[in-house]
Amino acid sequence: MLELACGRWIANGDALLLLGPPGMGNSHLAVALGRERSRPAIRCRSPPPRH
Repeated sequence: MLELACGRWIANGDALLLLGPPGMGNSHLAVALGRERSRPAIRCRSPPPRH
């Protein structure tokens, strides 16, 4: 979640696909991520990726 909130996927030009059954908050999460990225720049740090 922290990686999505940081928005690196947007800067990298990656697509985001949220899958799940109806009523599980997929649209809510998409709206929240969009709103978060429309706010002024926020610095984020996330742990290094696992291999």
